[in-house]
Amino acid sequence: MKLLNKTMLVLSITSFSSAATVLTQAEIDALNKSNSNVAPAYTLLAADKDEDADKPDEAEKADKKDKKDKKKSKFKDYADIVTDKAVTSKGIFTTHLVDNKVYFEIPAVELGSEFVWQVKTSGTQPGKGVISADIGRQYVIFERHGDDILLRSRNYSVVSDDGSRESLVVKKASIDAIITKLPIATFSTDDAKSPVVDITSLYMGQHKELFPAPRAPRNPKAPKTPSFKLNKKSSLITKVKAFEKNIEATVLAQFTSAKVNETKEIRHSIFALPDTPMKPRFYDKRVGYFTANYSDYSSEKNKLDSFSYIKRWRLEKKNPELEVSEPKEPIVWYIDSGTPQKYVEAVREGIEFWQSAFEQAGFKNGIVAKMAPSMEENPDWDPEDARYSVIRWIPSGIPNAQGPHVADPRSGEIIEADVRMYHNVIKLLEGWYFAQAGATDPRAKKLPLPNEVMSDLVRFVVAHEVGHSIGLHHNFIGNNSYTIDQLRDPEFVKEFGVSASIMDYARFNYVIQPEDGVSPIDYDPGPYDKFAIEWGYKEFKGDLTPKEETVLLSKIADRQLNDDRLRWDAYSKPSYLDPRILTEAIGDDPVEATRLGQKNKKRIIANLVDSTSFEPNKGYDELDNAYKTVIQQHARELGHVAKAVGGVMYRNELTQDHKEKQVFEIFPKKKQERAVQFLIDNGVKLPEFWNNKEILKRIGQDKFEKYANSIIRQAVGSPLAAHRLDSLIKLQAAGEDVMDPVKTVNKYVDTIFGDIKSRRPKSDQYTIMLQDYFVTKLLKDISSTKSSPTLVAMLRGIATELKSKLKSAAKKHYGKLQGYRYAGLEARLTEGLEPKLTVKK
Repeated sequence: MKLLNKTMLVLSITSFSSAATVLTQAEIDALNKSNSNVAPAYTLLAADKDEDADKPDEAEKADKKDKKDKKKSKFKDYADIVTDKAVTSKGIFTTHLVDNKVYFEIPAVELGSEFVWQVKTSGTQPGKGVISADIGRQYVIFERHGDDILLRSRNYSVVSDDGSRESLVVKKASIDAIITKLPIATFSTDDAKSPVVDITSLYMGQHKELFPAPRAPRNPKAPKTPSFKLNKKSSLITKVKAFEKNIEATVLAQFTSAKVNETKEIRHSIFALPDTPMKPRFYDKRVGYFTANYSDYSSEKNKLDSFSYIKRWRLEKKNPELEVSEPKEPIVWYIDSGTPQKYVEAVREGIEFWQSAFEQAGFKNGIVAKMAPSMEENPDWDPEDARYSVIRWIPSGIPNAQGPHVADPRSGEIIEADVRMYHNVIKLLEGWYFAQAGATDPRAKKLPLPNEVMSDLVRFVVAHEVGHSIGLHHNFIGNNSYTIDQLRDPEFVKEFGVSASIMDYARFNYVIQPEDGVSPIDYDPGPYDKFAIEWGYKEFKGDLTPKEETVLLSKIADRQLNDDRLRWDAYSKPSYLDPRILTEAIGDDPVEATRLGQKNKKRIIANLVDSTSFEPNKGYDELDNAYKTVIQQHARELGHVAKAVGGVMYRNELTQDHKEKQVFEIFPKKKQERAVQFLIDNGVKLPEFWNNKEILKRIGQDKFEKYANSIIRQAVGSPLAAHRLDSLIKLQAAGEDVMDPVKTVNKYVDTIFGDIKSRRPKSDQYTIMLQDYFVTKLLKDISSTKSSPTLVAMLRGIATELKSKLKSAAKKHYGKLQGYRYAGLEARLTEGLEPKLTVKK
């Protein structure tokens, strides 16, 4: 046989084989040997070889098995998921961002751990919302069940003692809700073999429990407010980064609603709760803290009991033996790099305003301010990062500020907080201060206010909002702690401030007169502020339980019995009738405070044209705004006076273990009558200087009517509010010595309509406004389902009498404008008292 080339020889052998022609091993060896320059190309195809000769080799079998296993397996190869495109970050979880999908590698040790999942707006289109706004928050855990990971939300409000019989059913009645089930896609390649899950749907807003849809702007004509829906096709997950205790992710999201599209940047923060919960502190209703609330099914009381922990930061002394010690970890606040440079120092002072209060609680430098690092200093630093508490300067026209926080629901420990300073709050502050201190602070006599003053105001607001973020509630009785004489005493104000608490809405000292030489603004925490921080943060020696600490804490709270400056109240149910619990007020005598405040406003109004700037292309906008602000301030102060009517004082500090004390006291009758007379003299009979012709000829006569309505609402509407008149009716029925409700209302009727029978009744602009308002309010209260039957009967009787007077006056002045107007008011009362019956077809 001639030697064939390699290819042909193989074909020949193949054809031999198919024809059942078989070469022996010896023949094959001879063929291979005869061509020493060619690699062996022949194989044994003998039928008489051993039984395994025609079976595939081990490599071929393994390959087939792998392919078969892949078809059967639910899991993909790690490399198929975490590709070369993946952006990987290692921290509490390992995260992978690849092709707009996010994968978590969840270590076994973190399964069952508790996290806060917080969603915020970190960026927005102009006019479409504000940055740092909260969207949603859940306390969650990850659990493995077979080949799936469950994300579940946990509710901590229902409790029972561990090991108690009740705990068995409580656990069954308060199971963790399932947010979603995440199939395990693969496992990590390290020894831990951590499950890897695709959590993209959670970032893309597909689970309302975690990510409630943002609401569209309110359309008054629409029956329901539409909600936005995240458009997954147009949205991108731009960043995911893992840290030691948290994971931060950013989504550039498009939201759609009907024909509206909005683009927002959404920040997701997943933050691990502390490994060891802080020792909680039980709430005492006499001290104003935000609370975490619980229903207790293991109580020995014959009812479902409830209790609350206060919300506070974890402050622990470095040296517990010292009366005042540095903390192990202070409360650190960062000043956002977006803060206007001119206010940076004021923000710092507002944060560290609280240091003296923490010293009273035993901590030196318990709260500190730091400047946020620049991008060059720390590229990973982000104000939205849940690890940092930040004073944010928000570019928004909203005239407000906020101080929210996030707390561990197991203990009340505050673990993250923010203060949001909406930019236009500075305009609000400027208006307030000008209206309250424009006659007494030489720096504030002309608008716009200088930076020196504005810095004081920014510091004031930051201090108030940081107070919220360290756990403190408002204290609307703090203003009532000081007498008017004390507020006019420079030494007293320098030591104790304008109010017992900056957590009040006391604002600024508007009762002082130019000759008093008193600062209108606070610079230090008030007595209540220091007392409240001591009560909430003081450490006690010994390993005391929270219940054992309540005995010592109660002794601190008992100081209120001998010091009215330490009282607290803001939102208790009886507070709406307590004349001492006020907002925007100062002093224990609203009548005298408003009288002195009005003297200052008369001075301001007289110089208002010169005090405000004429702005090119804007005209007298600043004059207009300042005039409105000063009028509104007077109206606000009249509202303080009005709260005396039907007043009942609630002594919150006497509600625990203090017998033979009168918790509820009727506000003295003489003080109520004095308040009503003041309202009539300074609100119904409005002093003439308010209707300033020099101002109105520049901004328009109609502006007086527009703005003065706020005075009428407070001078007439507030004291005659249905709940105040109802209070008088009920107190009188109970035998209390109070103003007569009928005489009180008729006193207003006589003042507003007293001269309609005269030959020349009042017909000026303000009188017309008063009469129209009174009739409208009377009919509204008569028809209201909230008014008591006795009140409705009283008001109907007064309205019927007034209707008769208006009818006579209309006849007397027939043919004149006043006569027609009286007839119109009478017709309105007739229709309101005798409504037409609607006949159903």
